[in-house]
Amino acid sequence: MLVAFLSVGCSSGPSGDYGGDDCGLFDKLSFRDNGKVYISMKMFGMQMGETAGDYTVDDEKVLVTANNQTTVFTLNDDGDLEGSMLGDKIICRKGASGGDNKAGKQDDGQPTFLTATYGGIACMLDSMSFSKDGKVDMVVDSEHQMGTYNMRGDQVTINGEGGSVTLTLSGDNLVGTIEGQKTLCSRM
Repeated sequence: MLVAFLSVGCSSGPSGDYGGDDCGLFDKLSFRDNGKVYISMKMFGMQMGETAGDYTVDDEKVLVTANNQTTVFTLNDDGDLEGSMLGDKIICRKGASGGDNKAGKQDDGQPTFLTATYGGIACMLDSMSFSKDGKVDMVVDSEHQMGTYNMRGDQVTINGEGGSVTLTLSGDNLVGTIEGQKTLCSRM
């Protein structure tokens, strides 16, 4: 399933993380300067683990090899990886940290919205589910509260019944302080 073909692009190599909802079965591709790439796959909304592979750049193509299979990508004009998988076009977007953590981007590359759910043991809330229309469904002590949010760079300001709080988006986490307590809400 790792074989993909494409035909658009530029000649510089990839760097950093690529992913997003349009990235086919890939959840995230993490490119390193040493020719290594770490690949996370997803199927039916579930993560399938991480695989280490190698990549090379050949003219406008980026060849990713893992598990004895090679996937061929091309960087498009936006710096995203394009290809096809199982007959469908895929686009793995630069800076995306996975399909379930989609963030819309401003012209300067900063996120404008989230579509993910965050929570966990170190989170002061049971969960927060963000939608791209600026709404957030928060669960506090098993009770739902609706609120709104906006983003400025990596800062997420959440407005709810009890006031507002600003958290920082850091990879797959929202970190900050809620009611004087440090909090870390992880993508679920």
